[in-house]
Amino acid sequence: MTNKELLQQAGIHVRRNSGSEKVICPKCSHTRKKKNDPCLSVDIDKGVYNCHNPGCDFNGKVFEKSAYVPKQKEYFKPKFVNNTDLSEPIVKWFQGRGISQKTLISEKVTGGKDYMPQVQAERHTIQFNYFRDGELVNVKFRDGEKNFKMVKDAELIFYGLDDIKTSDWCVIVEGEIDKLSFTEAGVKEVVSVPNGASKGKSNLEYLDNCIGYFDNKQKIIIATDNDEPGIALREELARRLGYERCYKINFKDCKDANDYLKAYGASELFKTINRDNLTEFPIDGVITSDDIWDEVELLFQNGLERGVTTGLLKEFDEMVSFVPGQLMVLTGIPNHGKSPFSLQIMCALSIKYGWKWGLFTPEHKPLSIFIAKVCECVLGKRMRKGVGFTAAEKDQVKEFIAKHFFFIEPEDLSLDNILEKARHLVIRKGIRGLLIDPWNKLEHLQDKGESETNYISRQLDKIIKFNQRNSVFSIVIAHPTKIKKDFKTKLYEIPSLYDISGSSNWFNKPDIGVCFYRNYKTGNSEIYVQKMKYDHLGRQGNCEVKYNVNNSRFVDLYGDWDNSNWLLPKPQEVQLELRTEDRYEIVSPLDDDDMPF
Repeated sequence: MTNKELLQQAGIHVRRNSGSEKVICPKCSHTRKKKNDPCLSVDIDKGVYNCHNPGCDFNGKVFEKSAYVPKQKEYFKPKFVNNTDLSEPIVKWFQGRGISQKTLISEKVTGGKDYMPQVQAERHTIQFNYFRDGELVNVKFRDGEKNFKMVKDAELIFYGLDDIKTSDWCVIVEGEIDKLSFTEAGVKEVVSVPNGASKGKSNLEYLDNCIGYFDNKQKIIIATDNDEPGIALREELARRLGYERCYKINFKDCKDANDYLKAYGASELFKTINRDNLTEFPIDGVITSDDIWDEVELLFQNGLERGVTTGLLKEFDEMVSFVPGQLMVLTGIPNHGKSPFSLQIMCALSIKYGWKWGLFTPEHKPLSIFIAKVCECVLGKRMRKGVGFTAAEKDQVKEFIAKHFFFIEPEDLSLDNILEKARHLVIRKGIRGLLIDPWNKLEHLQDKGESETNYISRQLDKIIKFNQRNSVFSIVIAHPTKIKKDFKTKLYEIPSLYDISGSSNWFNKPDIGVCFYRNYKTGNSEIYVQKMKYDHLGRQGNCEVKYNVNNSRFVDLYGDWDNSNWLLPKPQEVQLELRTEDRYEIVSPLDDDDMPF
């Protein structure tokens, strides 16, 4: 599609196929006295447009879809079987949990026999049907022994999605039975996550698939379980949806909504959504100990734990671990390997922990070259003529990049705009990391009379505040301005964080400070951890690594060359095999109660 066609799709009607042109603005011209005044400047070749009328903010750039964007995923859609004639044991079991048959029918809960792969036999099951816009999207099956499964290759969405479509508020719970409990109490505007909460996992594919349903929500009550996985899920949902409109709920001495329903009854469960029973997430700039005490309780239980590591560089992993909310500054002499080292960190955290990244990399052009470097890093071989990449490998890495890396390429290169784009990626894509490579490519808007030291302090504070507010780990690559050479050895001296323009703030502000240095005498690379703010996360020190020319990876100095494909599945424990004709996936149990059937 040409830029002219893309501009016309945006409502900008240009006549030429290339060059520059002035046309009327589709946003403001119709409101002005001179409606036919061509106030919108358009560069058709670049796809850039900007309105010059005061008060009009219509500007931007059109993009043709990248060749690296995968085609829309196709999902399997199950057929709805309206079997509402639930057996008496099932109805009585739900009644024992405070949920009436009327609620089961209204929420289209069904039952029937189905094959359960865990026991490799047909069993009587209860079925929770997932609808969106009246269409069945997925089904969760449960038998009497807490075995669960969902439809294979079906889309993951929230349970009860249609119940929040038109409301400006909603409740999010951790299980279908909690959703039914609120329905029993007269609260319909409730959805449940489809796969509960798991410690250390934050892959919210269902939120990605349903994010548009929360755009109109002014208040979101997050009522997940009051345990460690539930609290982690609550924090991740609030991070994605926006702390400013999210609330925590008080279930007193109960774990979840259903426990509360059984203990106190439907009318009391209804009252839990009242304003006086809700707690705001910490507002910007004001935090009390009560706001975060449940997190402190987890520290009492587990102690101060290390963050995640790359799992690739043993000595480096001993010195550095990563947690969201922090800032790492990476410095080093140009062309010494800072960018491929940071790329290896990002790829490792994406593969091991599912981290997604926003990347501002204006120095790495064209973008296809940078993407080729990602392909080399994760597939384990160089992209050179004669080096074969199979169709399966290309599909693998294409899907991996599309899922984990999102490139920020705005016209406005100010830090404020980069962080604004990153915030949108937190909401829409759930990014956990942000890369700014390099710092000097930002548009630096220093206030009149402001010293460089104060400017750097102010800008780094913006990143730190963004990280903490959005639970994002940021890597900023900054070149040193003071590069010294040893008179005798003719080698460059190892830079420190103090050698970056802006002086001491590059050391004072970040949580982690690292220098990556290439020693041309030994042929190895050296990593210097010059700052580690929290000793439970790592320590200062240094180590040597060697560069693998086959794939631009770094490996331990005395380790083996690693040319493996990181995207290939690792050997897993033996699991039950599904029948070839079965279209279901095993789901972990969400509660402790057996069903009597």
